[in-house]
Amino acid sequence: MKETTLSNDKDLSASDKRYIDHQGNSHLMGNKNTNLNGENSAYKHQVDEGSTQHKRDLIEKLNQCNYRTPPKKIALLLSDLVKHPDTLPTHWLYIAQRWSPREINKSIKELIKLHRDGWATIDNPARYLTFLIKRRKKRIAYRR
Repeated sequence: MKETTLSNDKDLSASDKRYIDHQGNSHLMGNKNTNLNGENSAYKHQVDEGSTQHKRDLIEKLNQCNYRTPPKKIALLLSDLVKHPDTLPTHWLYIAQRWSPREINKSIKELIKLHRDGWATIDNPARYLTFLIKRRKKRIAYRR
């Protein structure tokens, strides 16, 4: 079996380089510091740091909201936090009007904890967050 080696990596596209790194075949690229016997060859998921920081800022803004915060502002923050094409435009306004910011923040923290600890693989964060929020008690109507 003939082993293929590449003298330089200029002829490869960025996606080819990521594929080679993902497959553990970086010895083809000339890197001598790799483990070739398959141990510890797990692929580390690449995360967009700009997006992550933006989401952290949005969660921090949501944590600062209280019962006096207008529902429209909460809905705007929620729609920016959980962008999904299937979500109706008024969905987050409905959530903000019926549940208090404290309950919404508790649900967001629960969602983050479930995802971080690996208890749930979340394919649709908007739907799952809505499910978590709807399990909670609704906002008490103001009586005059």
